[in-house]
Amino acid sequence: MTKHPRPARGTTQPTTAVISLVAIFALALLPRLAYVLWRWSSLPDWNVDAIGYHQLAINLIERGVFSLNTDAPFLPDGVRTPGYPIVIAAFYTLFGHEPRLVLLGQIVADSITAVLVVLLARRLTQSPCVALWAGVLYALNPLCWRYCAELYVESLLAGMIALILLLLIHVEHATARQAIPLALVAAATLLFKPAVWTLPVILLVVWVWQHKMKQALTLAAVCMVVIAPWLVRNLFTFGRPMLSQVFENNLVTVSAPATLAEAKDEPVVPWSPNWQDHFFELVVQATQAEPALMNIPEHQMTNPQRDQAQQLLARIAREVIVQHPGAFIRSHLRGVALALLPREHQFWFSALAGKSWDVAVPGGMWVTIWHGDWQATSRLARLMWVVGWAACGVSVLSAIRGGWYVWRVSRTWSVVVGCFGLYLIVLPGPIAYERFYVPLVPLFCVLIGVGLGKCLRFGVCVVSGRVERRI
Repeated sequence: MTKHPRPARGTTQPTTAVISLVAIFALALLPRLAYVLWRWSSLPDWNVDAIGYHQLAINLIERGVFSLNTDAPFLPDGVRTPGYPIVIAAFYTLFGHEPRLVLLGQIVADSITAVLVVLLARRLTQSPCVALWAGVLYALNPLCWRYCAELYVESLLAGMIALILLLLIHVEHATARQAIPLALVAAATLLFKPAVWTLPVILLVVWVWQHKMKQALTLAAVCMVVIAPWLVRNLFTFGRPMLSQVFENNLVTVSAPATLAEAKDEPVVPWSPNWQDHFFELVVQATQAEPALMNIPEHQMTNPQRDQAQQLLARIAREVIVQHPGAFIRSHLRGVALALLPREHQFWFSALAGKSWDVAVPGGMWVTIWHGDWQATSRLARLMWVVGWAACGVSVLSAIRGGWYVWRVSRTWSVVVGCFGLYLIVLPGPIAYERFYVPLVPLFCVLIGVGLGKCLRFGVCVVSGRVERRI
């Protein structure tokens, strides 16, 4: 009788893990694809950011210049960084100028992010059940469905940040060689969105504090090598080796106008008439300070002069903020607080009902309840509002519990990631939108998954076929 060899020990678990990752990828891909097909005719949302990324890609392909202009002269842009426009340009070169094909690529990339979430949660907790919780939460997150189907950088940025967090897991014991892939991904992410600069800086400070100078120097050197071509381009174009003008631009167009409006007890409404009036106040002050520079028509300015004008406006904006620190803090934190309120139900109500939330629920649901008009609103609006707020409450509580567990497991990782996450949350200020928080959704899903796992007395993992004790 012929004996068949037994499968080697330990082969079942790796096979099961691969099947789990494939299942999570499919679970993420299908709803994203369904959403894109459902809204195919109306995608993408051509707002100012999407138009800008599209035009940068077109100009790169057709003219070899990194410019936002649709007509000559095609002035070089110093606000956006080149990562995302290069991705769009690559799609356009391969498949033609069809933005929706870029969206199809993004839904695949975002489905891979769901897999990274599983891997991150597994590395943090050593629990397949908790990892699946986290992956399912990301795969079925409607916010991610929406924004991977738009011509925005945030969806790809979420995946890159998730990869960085995964590489950071053993940050306490990382060698100089292990710092290289981390630095490569972090530097590449910088070229997609400059706001990520805090992550390598925080990590650099932590390693210096821990006297891990080889790791710190490796991180700094690799990051500089990756971003050096872009810095050199800006040095020759604008006269200084900057990463981006976005920080100065936001001071002038966002922070200072909001501060002035708050100081005058006016409504802080982004891009409203009074907001624009306060922006022009800054322009008038800059013109009075340096009329020879500011009175040159923009199309006649050299690129260094355009950058000097931007720096002058930023200096005036900083002076305004220094004069009204309380107004700056209030306007900034109010914008962040409003953006963190659950609003996803408003979008989905509008998509399903065919009318905006503001029309269906004038003044908002809380005001409606206060005035006793709860029954006057549509049943769909009430249902989605209750579900939205309940999901938000459970998510926040679970994330706090999960964060406490992660803190006890890896304090260095928690410090680096916590400081970075707090910076990204606070950064947008008066123009904070839910879109700006999409890059943090993978981390949030991991913390929620860990928190939910901690709330269970026993976690039953169907895929692995065993019962795990509480982590």
